[in-house]
Amino acid sequence: MSNNDTWESSAYRCQICMQLFSDEVNQNMTPLIVCPNIHTVCRKCASSIRETSTSKCPQCRTDLWKHDVVNRDLVYFMSKLHLKCGGCSSNIQMSCSTAFTHSQECLENHVPCPLLNNDLTLSRCNQNMSISSLWQHCIEYHSENSQNLIMLDSHENIGNGERTATLLVSVTLEMNSYTYFKIRTNYNSYNMCMHITTMYNAQSESNDMLFCFRRFFPEVSLSFKRIMMSVEIGEMYGMLLPVPSVVSVYENMQSLKEMAIDERICKLVQIPRKLFKQISLGSEFKNEVLKPCDHDNPTMSISVQFFFNEVSNEQEDDAVAEVPESKRAKVL
Repeated sequence: MSNNDTWESSAYRCQICMQLFSDEVNQNMTPLIVCPNIHTVCRKCASSIRETSTSKCPQCRTDLWKHDVVNRDLVYFMSKLHLKCGGCSSNIQMSCSTAFTHSQECLENHVPCPLLNNDLTLSRCNQNMSISSLWQHCIEYHSENSQNLIMLDSHENIGNGERTATLLVSVTLEMNSYTYFKIRTNYNSYNMCMHITTMYNAQSESNDMLFCFRRFFPEVSLSFKRIMMSVEIGEMYGMLLPVPSVVSVYENMQSLKEMAIDERICKLVQIPRKLFKQISLGSEFKNEVLKPCDHDNPTMSISVQFFFNEVSNEQEDDAVAEVPESKRAKVL
């Protein structure tokens, strides 16, 4: 190990997903030896390779070992290290566990794109890039109109110090759509995306619509207190719903869809597609002035109000400096 060694070193990262190994033996990112040549990948990637028809080591192409063999030397060595991130300008010497948490927010960490392609199967994009490059990639490759970016000015509420910003957009109910917007404050602007997609519900034998709000900035920057979403179809009918969470760029849509329903509704808003058709039919029946619409793909007027607190750059630096190293994982 050199004096300039950082957690960005390839020795501490899986060479398939490029994510930092864990220094614990029972995690998805635990380093596993997968062949006689001591080549090492994370447990998650090893499991994925074993599911393919040709289970070969990705580095030397020899047959992959069928059983998990933890690289305990590497696990022990990493557990004793305190290094800088190496991907960003942070000079904090971090333990492996702290660095692992920090990497989930570091703008120079590499991640696969979490969005879906607009193809027939809604396949996952999976292009790998730094988090700082991800926003531009999404605008260019996952948007019908890269110029259609909405700017939201936020306002401070008198009394409690919270800020509010409101997204107003008209969207046609389709299989998959993205709305990109920025929330502007006195300090910064924050990139976000509203992703509306569909998922087959085996229990009801019909499609559900999923509403996902995604951030492209570190969680510590904005603290969302509550988010309310109003969906209206026609002039008379609609619904008001709380948005349970804002997801990070590490939470890809395919994995969110595969969650158990109790876990998924803590991340996304899930609504039966049939309900939108029922509302559309009701709107036309009650108001003869309305023009006939496509009941299978109605146009929705969506209003989303964000209530949040912002941490300035100076406050963020002070917060990290004041927290003991053992607890910094919660701040970074």
